[in-house]
Amino acid sequence: KTYLKSSPETYFLIGENMRMSGDTANAKKQLSLIESGPYKDNASISMGLIAMEESNIQEAVRQFKSAAISRDQKVKVQALFNLSLAYLKEGKFKEATSSLEEIRHNHIDSNMYKDTLLVLSKIYKKGGRVKESVSLLKELVYGKQPPADAFGELEELVLVTSEKSAQDGLTLVKLWNEVGQWLVDE
Repeated sequence: KTYLKSSPETYFLIGENMRMSGDTANAKKQLSLIESGPYKDNASISMGLIAMEESNIQEAVRQFKSAAISRDQKVKVQALFNLSLAYLKEGKFKEATSSLEEIRHNHIDSNMYKDTLLVLSKIYKKGGRVKESVSLLKELVYGKQPPADAFGELEELVLVTSEKSAQDGLTLVKLWNEVGQWLVDE
C-alpha cells in the first residue's frame, strides 16, 4: 500500500486498466487520486473517456480541455482528438474542426495525424466542402500505409458527386481524374 501511495504512475495504470475492463466506478476513484505530476493529464483523458461512455459530454469536454494544455505532445494530441469527438457528439462542428485543425497544423508528426485527417475530411464532406475533403483524403492515400477508410470515403465522395451535377465546383469527371486511380481494382 505504501508503494501505491508513492506512485501516481501506479494509480494511473491501475485506473486505466479498470477503465478498459469496464469497471468505471473504481477507475474513477483510482484516477481521481492523481492530483499532480505527469500522469494527471493522462488521468484527465481517461476520466473524459469515462464521461463520454456515461454520455456526460460536458464533463468529457472539461476533462479533455484540461489535458489539452499538457506539455507532453502525445497527451496533448490525444486530448485534442478526443475533445473533437466530444464536440461532434454535441453537434458542435465548428469547435470539433478547430481542435482537429490544431492537430493538423501543429502536430504533423503525431501518431493520430491520419485519424485526424480522416475525421476532418468527414466533417468537411458533411458541411459540403468537398474540395477540402478530397484534398485531405488525397494526402492520406498518397502517404505511407494509408488507412482503408480513406479509400471508402473517396468512393463515397465519387458516388455522391455522380448523383449531383456539380458540387463545390467539382464534377464527376474532375473528381475521377483526381482520385479514380485509387478506386480501380487492378
